[in-house]
Amino acid sequence: MDKKPRIVYLDAARAAAIVFISMNHAANRSFANYHEQYLDFTRYSMAVNVFKSLATVISHFGVPLFLMITGALILNKSFDTKDQWKNFYRHNWLHLLITTEIWFAIMFWVTYFGNPDSVLRTLSVPKLIQRFFMTLCFVNQNTFDSLWYMLMIIPLYTILPAIAVWIKKGYAKALWIPALIVFVSSFFMPSFNGLLSVFETKYSFYFSLQSADVFSMYLLYILAGYYLSKIDLKKIKPVLLRIVWIALFAFAVVYQLKAYRAPVEYLLDYFSPTIFALSAILFVLIRHDGPKLEGAAKFFRYISKSAFAVYFVHIVIMELIVWSADLTAWNPVLKFFFLLIVSVGASFPIIALLSKNRYAKDYLFMIKD
Repeated sequence: MDKKPRIVYLDAARAAAIVFISMNHAANRSFANYHEQYLDFTRYSMAVNVFKSLATVISHFGVPLFLMITGALILNKSFDTKDQWKNFYRHNWLHLLITTEIWFAIMFWVTYFGNPDSVLRTLSVPKLIQRFFMTLCFVNQNTFDSLWYMLMIIPLYTILPAIAVWIKKGYAKALWIPALIVFVSSFFMPSFNGLLSVFETKYSFYFSLQSADVFSMYLLYILAGYYLSKIDLKKIKPVLLRIVWIALFAFAVVYQLKAYRAPVEYLLDYFSPTIFALSAILFVLIRHDGPKLEGAAKFFRYISKSAFAVYFVHIVIMELIVWSADLTAWNPVLKFFFLLIVSVGASFPIIALLSKNRYAKDYLFMIKD
């Protein structure tokens, strides 16, 4: 049976996404992004703070790109028969769950043996074993923060076949009203309140319609990926899109810098309409430039196939470095590049070595030929 041909622009988008996600992990371990932002701002020069803002904004394109790729691939699948549904849950969803459980186990014991400050080291052996099995059962987990993505995507995957059927049967317009509620609840209102806090006003607003009563905010990225994969590229004006993207990106960097200077803790995160728009435009531009990327197709295919593995492996390497090496006196920009380059660079030989075992290749890394 012939293998399905690779889609170059999706490989390129996935390669970019894993770099952005790795940047996010390096930035969050080199700068104060979730606490003491203002103190961090006063500690460094303006050049360092501008770099921090640039790196932080760019790093938040990774998850949206991954989700858009998911939408472009899965929502374009056919789920007309029972066998197609069963095949998806068996070979996609269950496979994803098994790989995640394996990494829950790995990261639990890496934390125990590698992090000298871990609360796990204070537990008795029976309590430690109990906590381990609770972690595998998604209860009171002790795992890496980066696995929040897996905890989000595993339940989200369960509804994607139904969404795909809805779209194929022509019911997509029925999604606009719930999607609007989710957008206002999870994107617009938090960002508007963030704007008010950054400019130090005394006001904030609570939107009573909650996205949790509709569906996950991350489904909007998946839906966007599907529809952006269907856009007629002949109607796209890439020059205009690039200008809009550059202007919006410059705004995002300046705004994030302004937030760092304010006495609040605020990030342009995945709930930001600005990040949503920048990621969507970037996805379209990568798709538009797909034919130009054919010359580097093998490179993008290699990175793309290893992206999921890099997601798991690089963070283990990065955390072990942070736990074992005292980098507090380092310049944060140097620390950022050190953590990024070493963790990602060391991931590929480890993945290549372990992937020689077909079970590791399949279940540990989910690398598909």
